[in-house]
Amino acid sequence: MKFSAILAVVTACIGFAVGWVAKPSTAASASSAANSAQPPPRVRPPAHRDTPPDAPIRPDFADETLPRLGNPADLTARRNAAQSMDSAKLMRLAEALQLTSDQESQLEKAISDSTSAITEDQFIKGLAQRGDYILSALKTLLSPEQHAAFIKLMERSQDNTIEASTQRQLADLIEQIDLTPQQREAIAEQIRQQLRQDSSQLPPSLAILSDTSPLPLGGSQLPVASLRASQLSPDGAPTDPKAPELTSQQLEGILTPAQAAQFDVIEAKKQRLLETLRRMPR
Repeated sequence: MKFSAILAVVTACIGFAVGWVAKPSTAASASSAANSAQPPPRVRPPAHRDTPPDAPIRPDFADETLPRLGNPADLTARRNAAQSMDSAKLMRLAEALQLTSDQESQLEKAISDSTSAITEDQFIKGLAQRGDYILSALKTLLSPEQHAAFIKLMERSQDNTIEASTQRQLADLIEQIDLTPQQREAIAEQIRQQLRQDSSQLPPSLAILSDTSPLPLGGSQLPVASLRASQLSPDGAPTDPKAPELTSQQLEGILTPAQAAQFDVIEAKKQRLLETLRRMPR
């Protein structure tokens, strides 16, 4: 055999041996790199010191001013038993104000008895009498802390109703007119201000009976717009609810000329439809 062939064979053997020896070291390095690349195990944050170990963790956005009733099992039972909006509203009041069972019974009785407090023949004055009766009963059966919490609950309920109405009106508008995000927010604020003005002009005796009230009134709540219109009516008669609507004057400086033209066409079409409905035989 020639010397060059022998040299080639020897070289190949040496290379194979070196590779075999180095292989475990390479595998160990790869295993080490893979282990170091794994994320550290997630650690569950410790529960609040006053929270039982098996209690569900409350979300960060939970409002601590809205306390829960004590036993979760009692909450579940009451929730399943709430077959109507009134019973659900009463449950919410008990939750927010920490009412006792006796206070809940007194509140239900006061609301039931409030209709007998009406002596006025005029619709709006009779409602005010009923509202005053309920407000007086609340001051009697609630502690000062509970009464303060109820006022906050009323204000929050009113804000929620205003925001819901604002978003409905805005949604109707942006379906028909192309608006920028800045225009949307500016128009929404115009609607909110108008609705707040209407709500602020209602006395507490009527606001407590409006659709913004958190009280379980047996479905007898009336929209703020209807109460406001009845309040302004010369005879105080019940008036069909009509939510305040935006006018082109309110949108000046917000809409471009072309957008304002779109708005005017939409309003004119709406007015023609209303006229057609009025002329239809009933």
